[in-house]
Amino acid sequence: MRTVTFDPHGGPLAVELVVGGGKPGAYRVFLWNAEHTKQRGVAAGITIDATPSRFAVPVAAARAAGRVLEWNVVVDKPLRGGRLRYQGELDGMEVALVGLVTFVAKTVK
Repeated sequence: MRTVTFDPHGGPLAVELVVGGGKPGAYRVFLWNAEHTKQRGVAAGITIDATPSRFAVPVAAARAAGRVLEWNVVVDKPLRGGRLRYQGELDGMEVALVGLVTFVAKTVK
């Protein structure tokens, strides 16, 4: 599973979602609790353009370490050769993308 390193003393965490090429897509983003037993919805919706959608992660940076962020995105008729940062190549008429990252607090040296 990939990790996202952040400053636990920094500002609020956020998710930015972009589906390129003006292709329609639907998405859901969840934040799991530290025990990985319950999830909380962060965002859900549709996108029809390449304008980024930005959502706050509903936990203070000081308490985010060890939590998992999950996303589910369905892209309709993606561009050939299009890419999603964490998932790689897209092909076919409709693609479901699921990803997980763990928040890891950076250490102060």
